[in-house]
Amino acid sequence: MEEVDTAPEEAKGNFFLSVLIPYMILIYVFSGAMSIALDTTAGEKERGSLASLLVNQVSRTSIAMGKVMYVVFSGLLNAISSFAGLVLAFSLNSLLFGSGEMGSIQIFSLSNIIALLVSLLALAGIAASLFVYLGSLAKNLQQASGYISPIYILVIVAGVVTMQMDTTKNLVIYFIPVINSIFSLKDILLNQMSILSFSISIIVNVGFISLLIYATSKLFNTEKILNTVS
Repeated sequence: MEEVDTAPEEAKGNFFLSVLIPYMILIYVFSGAMSIALDTTAGEKERGSLASLLVNQVSRTSIAMGKVMYVVFSGLLNAISSFAGLVLAFSLNSLLFGSGEMGSIQIFSLSNIIALLVSLLALAGIAASLFVYLGSLAKNLQQASGYISPIYILVIVAGVVTMQMDTTKNLVIYFIPVINSIFSLKDILLNQMSILSFSISIIVNVGFISLLIYATSKLFNTEKILNTVS
């Protein structure tokens, strides 16, 4: 018996986006945060600029927070511009060639836009806080790359594994950092967002980010951070 897809074109377009965009955003956020975090932590140690920065009349906690916020902003900007580029490309495809699998995209209600921005911010925060912490532990760029590269590979694998997975009502998934952001993005793009699952995802991610920032600030407030400066 032949199966016929009777879903409207906008639903097909949204499904295609829900498969592609979370994976692409994940890669863009983590790849952008990785290079910047390496430069602002281990890179500054190699150049000797971190030692000068730490003796200024600024609290070391503020320095650590500043580094994380800088990487968060850069990663968020990268993700938003990439997302906008993908949506623009699909919209032009619809305008020039008519509706198709990627053609009609109708996901931009105010609630969806806000939820999308919050999800992107949380994902960028995880990438930034994690990479800044790992970069701060390293003595040089080579060592920092050794710490961060396995994490980046795991993120890529997680993106590939979840790429074809459907959205789920299993709330356990939303307690797993990074993975919960992928499924939240899928929910948003398919207009299936649950307030409960989205709230769990954001609370878990904010808690994870706070823990990493706390660990980074503790590291900056000990002599250990100075002992790693080349």
